[in-house]
Amino acid sequence: MKNTQKTLNIATLLTGTLAVYAQGGMSFADFDANKNDLVSEQEFNAAKANRIAGKAKEGRQMKGLANLATFAEIDSNADGKVSPAEFAGFLQEHEKKGH
Repeated sequence: MKNTQKTLNIATLLTGTLAVYAQGGMSFADFDANKNDLVSEQEFNAAKANRIAGKAKEGRQMKGLANLATFAEIDSNADGKVSPAEFAGFLQEHEKKGH
């Protein structure tokens, strides 16, 4: 029960951050193809490639393409998976730097 409540509290905290990011970019759910609440490097790279291809198909260029974050930059504990908390933490740091 304690872990469930902690998870719910984290999810509630992250929802605002993820929703804000989703308005101008991609949400955590966009990367989590298998919906297991973790993003693998393969999922991350596939989602980025699909986003770039989608923009190209629309005849639009993706802004900041050269500055896209790498999987390693977001995977702060280097365990090979990005959690919602790592994703939100990266977004918060990204916002602090004025990106």
